[in-house]
Amino acid sequence: MKKFALALSGLAAISAAPAVAETTYLSFSLDYSQLNIENEKFTSKFKQTSAAAAFERTSGKFTYGGELKTIRNSVDYGRGSDDWSFNGASAYLGYDVTSAITVFASASIFDDYEELRTLTAGAEYTSGAYTFGAAYSTNEYEGGYDFDTKYLYVEYNANDLSAYGAVMFDVEDELYFVGVSRDVEAYQVDLDVVHSDFLDIYALSGSYNIRDNLRLNGAATRYDFGFGPQVTELSLGAGYMVGENVWIDASYELSDDDRDSFSGFGLKVSYEIGKPGVRAADRVATPMDFYELFPSFFYGPT
Repeated sequence: MKKFALALSGLAAISAAPAVAETTYLSFSLDYSQLNIENEKFTSKFKQTSAAAAFERTSGKFTYGGELKTIRNSVDYGRGSDDWSFNGASAYLGYDVTSAITVFASASIFDDYEELRTLTAGAEYTSGAYTFGAAYSTNEYEGGYDFDTKYLYVEYNANDLSAYGAVMFDVEDELYFVGVSRDVEAYQVDLDVVHSDFLDIYALSGSYNIRDNLRLNGAATRYDFGFGPQVTELSLGAGYMVGENVWIDASYELSDDDRDSFSGFGLKVSYEIGKPGVRAADRVATPMDFYELFPSFFYGPT
């Protein structure tokens, strides 16, 4: 945890940039959700609280950014409870070699059952609406186990349509990521797919703007595991903009893992402007990103 605290301090120092720097991306969110599990054997409540903040700034040919996130989980069994948490911090620096080529490096720390440190280096090439990228990461657990990962990705952004494809080469497997998004004044819709030998994820989400400050939200996600039950998650809710780009969203949540059904609610406060210019910020996954791939109730206390 000491190294994690040092990473947070370093990220704060990076954000204290000269006044000439321009902020290209800024976001924060605070989430709370509760799922109630009831069957003939037991009744329990799964609660999750998370907070996140991210930014990106440019100064001349340099682009730098970072993200902080913490997740706290709790299960109440009626006769007692268990609590556990996950924390992540990441920072990156990019340099424009030319107007089309950017090289970048990043570092991240993920603190769960033991600390995982990741260092990444890569490059991106932009041509019109297309961005092509490659990256190489070294990962080391606090206990001494280490492994390498490699990434290739391509992204398309034009007007109100964006799409991406990426592949991650791991020690024993490959993960493939594909997605498409359409964002217009009236609505936004996103479709994301993850494929590997042990897991397939299909996620569809969207929102419809009733007014400039009022929207309806919906999401459906299907997890097909090669080693266990299949999970379906559904969410339906609404959001209200209480200030410029500040939204409060509430939702009703349903989840089913072929054995038990879960129902509950979610609340979220969020703020977001811009989009990261270094596309690796979205396309090269951090350990926290992999944690969030799975249904939250799949993880348990140590």
